[in-house]
Amino acid sequence: MLGLARRALGFTRSVVLWFTGNIRRLTAAGITWFTYRVDAPLVKSLGDLRTLCNHNTINDDGNLEFSYSTFSFVTKEHTVYCGRSLMRKLTLEVVNESLKPVADKDVYPEAPSHITRVTTTESGFFIKGPALTFYDELEGSKKIAQSLLQEAEMLERIEHNPHPNLVRYHGCQVYRGRIVGLVLERYPCTLEERMRNGSGDVDLELGFNGLKSGVMHLHSLGLAHNDIKASNIMVGVDNTWILVDMGSCRPFGEDLIMAGNPQWETSSQQHDKDALSELWIWLTDRKPAEV
Repeated sequence: MLGLARRALGFTRSVVLWFTGNIRRLTAAGITWFTYRVDAPLVKSLGDLRTLCNHNTINDDGNLEFSYSTFSFVTKEHTVYCGRSLMRKLTLEVVNESLKPVADKDVYPEAPSHITRVTTTESGFFIKGPALTFYDELEGSKKIAQSLLQEAEMLERIEHNPHPNLVRYHGCQVYRGRIVGLVLERYPCTLEERMRNGSGDVDLELGFNGLKSGVMHLHSLGLAHNDIKASNIMVGVDNTWILVDMGSCRPFGEDLIMAGNPQWETSSQQHDKDALSELWIWLTDRKPAEV
């Protein structure tokens, strides 16, 4: 028995020496210890996901039927992971197994030298990142990165010609030489939320006229918003209505990557005028005298 124990101990020492020697050689070659450990899961709670969308189809009975879900996660270093699953009920295991890394160039545009850069941000700001909700359908097209760059360019232009009813822009977060986020003013709630939770103290005419003034100012710069709706209008602490989400804002006549209406292919003032009329009808159940 003593001989067997000594041989077992000797074998164990040999394995340890072999393993240690190989670790040293791998480290010298640039392969570190993490090669030998199981990576920790990226997502520890479904609440950590940046986006989570269910996609439905219409079945033969005319009812919506679950098809699949898509989701994304962004690390503190701004590395993006996206995934999809056919399972209706997602678990952390399914999410972590489905997430795959996304190349920076697919979602983050290179930062032009003239872009305003913000190195530190306070919690009072709203950081808008790339539109990862659309990654599943736009994968490989670089349109998400292109859209983020276009929005940054429009915000730069507006900030040089500000208006109290247009979103306040402070600059871009830049990481690895790419725009990873737009730093915007944060507002209490959307007009949609305000109307849903009670609008007793909201002066609809005053708010709408201010919004219309902001849109007309945008048009004076040769730009159309192309996605005016209650969820893209914020209500400030002083009840001012502020138009946000410049993701579809483009000069008149330019092609749209994303728009409030899938039938709209180019930027147009008429899109905004029609949207303002529809908004007023939604707010008051009557048509506006003039837009």
